[in-house]
Amino acid sequence: MMTCGHDGSVVLRDAATGLQLKRLEGHLAPIIRGAFNRSGTLLATAGWDNTVRIWGIKTGTD
Repeated sequence: MMTCGHDGSVVLRDAATGLQLKRLEGHLAPIIRGAFNRSGTLLATAGWDNTVRIWGIKTGTD
């Protein structure tokens, strides 16, 4: 599961416990939307900074 902050960061969390697994930083403004691909290996996020980022879940890089 993911949560988004007003600082433009994305936090990946364990769905059962809510504990933070990984923090993804790259957007310069709050995030509007996010979606995982079917296999759960990629996450797409769109931010108010007019960018879309595709993140690798294992690596945490875009």
